[in-house]
Amino acid sequence: MVRKAFFGGTFDPPHYGHLAPARAALAAGMTDRVLLAPAFAPPHKGGRAFAPYGDRVRMLRLLIDGLPDMEVCEAEREFAMSPSYTYEVLERLSAREPGTRLQLLIGGDSLAQLHTWYRGRELAERWEVITYPRAGVTPDRTVLRRHWPEPLAERLAKGILKAPFFEISSTEVRKKMAIGENPVTFIPEKVRDYAREHRLYAGSLRREEKER
Repeated sequence: MVRKAFFGGTFDPPHYGHLAPARAALAAGMTDRVLLAPAFAPPHKGGRAFAPYGDRVRMLRLLIDGLPDMEVCEAEREFAMSPSYTYEVLERLSAREPGTRLQLLIGGDSLAQLHTWYRGRELAERWEVITYPRAGVTPDRTVLRRHWPEPLAERLAKGILKAPFFEISSTEVRKKMAIGENPVTFIPEKVRDYAREHRLYAGSLRREEKER
């Protein structure tokens, strides 16, 4: 049975930091394929509007171009759930792909909050959780035991990848593009060129500073 790790996010814009968890999970042999799933209708944070869904999907396809073990998953758009909960998305994907062993790929910051998620305990019991560590926020076994029964805490701890931290902020990329800097150390040129051609982040720095 093929294993597919569901990796959700806004991907606004998608960058090399998004590739790091997918590559680490694949390299560790913990999954066979990674499904990168952009949020269809992400909540506005501080009033900031996200780039249109279609543009984020196209940039994500450009990011993973030539990487056969990764694919863009448009489940949130297809299911059109509002609000969209990870448990329900995975439940529908599992029903649609009975021959697939679905997993969940998250960052260490999300693992620290997983016990607060909608149906979080059921999610952790039903699907394997793979975690990409993030500096200073990834919980260890001691912290996990505060929120989870021992078997689940151990299972979640074993799902933490041994990978180097690779931190890139989408906010940082947007700011660089807004002031005309060349962010190619953070994103591929073809993603940068698409964003510039469609003026996705022009003026984003001024908007985000105004919203603080």
